[in-house]
Amino acid sequence: MQLKTYIDTTAKAVLEQIKADIGSDAVILSKREGKDENGNPWVEMTAGVERGRSQNQESNLTQGFGGAGTSNDILELNNPASVLDLAKQHIGGSFYASEIESNAPPGWAKWHEEWACIKESLMTLMKPSLRLDQLSPRQRLALEYLQREGVEDTVMLKIYRRLLRDQNASVLASLTEIVPTLAWGGSCWNQHCHMITGPYGIGKTCTLIRLALHFRRMNQGARVLLVNADSVRTGGRLLLKHYADLSGMQYFEAGQAADWRNFLSQNTKKNFDLVLVDLPSFDRNHNLMNFFNEQGVTGTSFDTQDMAVHLVLSPLFGQAQLTELTERYNSPLSGSIIWGKLDEASSFGALVNVSSSTGLPISALSYGSGLRDTLSPADDAMLWRLVFKKQFPS
Repeated sequence: MQLKTYIDTTAKAVLEQIKADIGSDAVILSKREGKDENGNPWVEMTAGVERGRSQNQESNLTQGFGGAGTSNDILELNNPASVLDLAKQHIGGSFYASEIESNAPPGWAKWHEEWACIKESLMTLMKPSLRLDQLSPRQRLALEYLQREGVEDTVMLKIYRRLLRDQNASVLASLTEIVPTLAWGGSCWNQHCHMITGPYGIGKTCTLIRLALHFRRMNQGARVLLVNADSVRTGGRLLLKHYADLSGMQYFEAGQAADWRNFLSQNTKKNFDLVLVDLPSFDRNHNLMNFFNEQGVTGTSFDTQDMAVHLVLSPLFGQAQLTELTERYNSPLSGSIIWGKLDEASSFGALVNVSSSTGLPISALSYGSGLRDTLSPADDAMLWRLVFKKQFPS
């Protein structure tokens, strides 16, 4: 590697020197700054570039960030924070594709695909900078375990940066900041209408019945309305109606927009303590927001502050599929993640990854094949016993 040191009055001026001299493939190896005897500021950087590279050759990284780069595109690879900040600068703070403005520049989709490859390469470069030996033995063991469980590198970096500031910090406390829990049925859920959705075969109808039974058990005499808004699946409809009859709950079908206006009316709110809605599943050509628009749910005639959508997922899905599913089922009403089929999974890193990327709390954990006593409202201790000890809620 060819090394060279540059000095100027500002960091920007030094970076411009480096780019003009050895090109945008340069890697910043060190940086110092201070003031001379007259009080004038100075900045010194040592940069390196691999021998044999053409100076006018564009790096793949600069191309991925939109063609001709700026001096700020030179990465300080020995500083994980600078790499992460640069990534945030170029991809923005929005997670969901549906939040991208409609006037996105031409070729954005292709750029987004290329960025996924670039991000993977960035994380590979950053791994050597995750000096686990700088952490306490307990912290290091916990991070190594999370890596084996499939926790993504971006999440690992968040935890690492928190722990690096305090070697006495608890790994669980850092994880709780990233993966919040909001227990189902608690006072924190003040919405009247809760909608349950999820991909085909995930068991969302069974999950809805479990939520209803738990609510009735915790609130004796509560009036519960079960609404079937999934007109495609006959089996789910029959199951929901059957358990409504057995448990003394009211049942209603909402196949059209007019039906939604009926069960979301103020009279329904007066007559029932809780409304649970079984939403349909969607293939890759449809999504939850389109469904809401068709039913008029997002219009001004409904009190959306009184609604919440809970997405049922399973750690059996791969990370790429989980990312696509959270985008497909994203809406302004998104309230929480409910994790199901936990008894069929062998690792639980996905629980950490999804909450980290979406910001949604975990409200309940579901396991087993029955409908009674197979769902528990989530709390921090229960969640981390599951992740670290593979211990299901009793």
